[in-house]
Amino acid sequence: MEHSDQVELKALPEGEQVTWEGIYTDASFREEVQRWRMEDIEQKVLSNAVVLWERYAEQNRRFVEERSEQLKSFANLAALITGFAIVAFLQFDFDVAAGNPGVILAFGMTMALVVGLSINSMSLCGLIHAAVMKTGKMYIAEAEEAEFIRRCRAFALQYQKGDKPPQPRRNIQSFWQNHCEDEWQRAFFMFSASVFVFYANLTLASWIKFQDVSTAAIIMTVVFGLGFFYLIVMHVNWLEPVTSPAARLRGPNLKELETPMGLPFDWHLRPRRFGSFAAAAHTPRTF
Repeated sequence: MEHSDQVELKALPEGEQVTWEGIYTDASFREEVQRWRMEDIEQKVLSNAVVLWERYAEQNRRFVEERSEQLKSFANLAALITGFAIVAFLQFDFDVAAGNPGVILAFGMTMALVVGLSINSMSLCGLIHAAVMKTGKMYIAEAEEAEFIRRCRAFALQYQKGDKPPQPRRNIQSFWQNHCEDEWQRAFFMFSASVFVFYANLTLASWIKFQDVSTAAIIMTVVFGLGFFYLIVMHVNWLEPVTSPAARLRGPNLKELETPMGLPFDWHLRPRRFGSFAAAAHTPRTF
């Protein structure tokens, strides 16, 4: 760090040597050292704030990537089931007059449910994906970073033991929780329902296709029934991890590890809820 101000040394009488003690007792030099110290502390505060911002930006990026992959995978699966159901229906050849009217009616209803639920699930996942990708960029913009750095400086200036560092006013996790979580769960349940109904549709198709060979229809019904049962088991085991908010899936309570230790260690405490240190009733520190 360069400084334009120079320390003026006074001329000494002949025979007297310049000593460091004499320099350090000079009032102007002490003021210069104090100013350098304050600038160094400000730079360290800025470095800590930048580290925190980069951590939040990385969390934002990872969250967007995770949700993007999640939504795309379910949208692709829903599209796959939709395409398979439509192709199977168009290629399925049977005699309406010779079939059981009740079975044919149930077959048509289940086919319509499979296609409708899958298409709605696929469309909803696509819309949520577009919203997450667009919104995620807004929360790491330059204005958000500048405002966060300002509040980090206020945290350092007004720090008292027990204070926690700030966090960005907006984040993609809150946007997901407030605007996307319910819609995502709705899309997931529509997709799951379409898979269950698809099993029923295939079972009905086996009775239409093999109405003259009941043994084949019974065997297919048993196999589909086993698959249906295992599908229920999978949903029981994985429903909560897939659909529950992240806050309910956290590990053990780590509050005992969050004992305030003072700066600089408290920069790494779990951030407090949204708020501004500018409104806090602390007395600003002077370095």
